[in-house]
Amino acid sequence: MLENKPSRWWLGGRSWWSLTRAERLAQDLAASWELYHTAKKWKPDWIFMTKGENLRAEVFTLLRKQIGCRLAIWNVDNPFHANVSSYQSLRHIQKADVYFIWARYLMDALHSAGAQRVEFLPFAFDPESHPDEAIAPEESRRWSSDLCFVGTWDAEREVALKPLANQGFDLAIYGQGWLKNSPLESPLRRYIRSDSLWQQDVVKAFKGAKLVLNLLRRHNWQGHNFRTMEAAGIGGGALLTPQTKDQAEVLFRDGDEIFCYAGKVLDPSLIRSLLLQPDCLRRAAESAQRRVQKEHLLSHRIERILECLGKTVSEDACDRAR
Repeated sequence: MLENKPSRWWLGGRSWWSLTRAERLAQDLAASWELYHTAKKWKPDWIFMTKGENLRAEVFTLLRKQIGCRLAIWNVDNPFHANVSSYQSLRHIQKADVYFIWARYLMDALHSAGAQRVEFLPFAFDPESHPDEAIAPEESRRWSSDLCFVGTWDAEREVALKPLANQGFDLAIYGQGWLKNSPLESPLRRYIRSDSLWQQDVVKAFKGAKLVLNLLRRHNWQGHNFRTMEAAGIGGGALLTPQTKDQAEVLFRDGDEIFCYAGKVLDPSLIRSLLLQPDCLRRAAESAQRRVQKEHLLSHRIERILECLGKTVSEDACDRAR
């Protein structure tokens, strides 16, 4: 396993994200060289890469010619969205033998961009990263809420959550930057519980809530995100998320396992209506968690990846034999 953005002593040990443009170029060239050198040494049949947007595409061309290895990519972002992609990511599309993508609406675009084989591979839940955690009686007040949102502050999220302030239900907001960046006059400030939450505290926040709100960023807008699987897998409050076909029909069932809302603005009356049905919320959360355990664990995704890689090899062998 190779890290494509390691901290390097000759760059002051800083993270890739804090480097200047010139420093990133040097770091990316070093990472690309390390990948090339390691693959030449190990001579793998496959290189499997998650995103890897900083790695030079030429490396994969050279390795295919020199050692015949194949490339599989699982891009956990949108390769066509400038904020989360790169020129190299676009070049990788044609280099990959199998391109796994988390959203079905991106599959046709990837085929058009030259991808040889595109497979739908949604996000997954990893139980080991979120072990179950009971809320002690003395902590129940801290974590109890009608509706909770966990996520970093940004202006769009501030706008999305404002209509939910002062609506007669207990809103809890957790996440990096809310206390620092939310305007002093914002009605949301009274609902900000804490800064970033990690692992066990995320579990407690979700389990203490009756509803868990998910917001999709622009590059996730027609699909789903990691929070979809995380909230459903933890099995706390019922998931309330924007309506997309992937979430409402493919991954879960709207109204039975999760609850979806249409449009950009969440109507507070929907929340109040759902809160009047505690048994329905509990059954939905339990059903969603069972669905995750059956279909959406990280182990399921790994099995799917291995299945697709094996199928690709078999199909290539059949093509050569014809």
